[in-house]
Amino acid sequence: MQVKVLLTQDVDKLGKAGEVRRVARGYARNFLIARGLAVVPTEGAMRHVEMHTKARGKQEAKLQDEAKQLAEKMNASPLEFKAKVGEQGRLFGSITSQDIADALGQKLNLEIDRRKIELAEPLKQAGDHQVTIRLHGEVSAVVNIKIVPEE
Repeated sequence: MQVKVLLTQDVDKLGKAGEVRRVARGYARNFLIARGLAVVPTEGAMRHVEMHTKARGKQEAKLQDEAKQLAEKMNASPLEFKAKVGEQGRLFGSITSQDIADALGQKLNLEIDRRKIELAEPLKQAGDHQVTIRLHGEVSAVVNIKIVPEE
């Protein structure tokens, strides 16, 4: 037998917060409601989740706008690293995502999580490189990095 539940949080393979879904009674009682992921869809609960969803939508839009502004700053802020270089332009060592995060943090005066920097492998070649940084959802920035030989 199935019952209707109102999701209070996003649940993988079931739905997003604010949606009403039909699920098995045991799944609803033992998992969804017990963990606070869903409630019985009363009129008051529907209004509460609707207000919560609107507030979360506004907050999400604000975060996305901030991420776009940060992306513009990052796109306009090239980074330059000095490193010891061998004969073929290969570095003695490498420039890692943590190095890039630290340099961006100093330049823009904010904290960047190194896991948001999309770098398949550390940079080991002198020259110009472009690195993508995921900021929020679909917003990402491309930072130009120049590695120059140390003299």
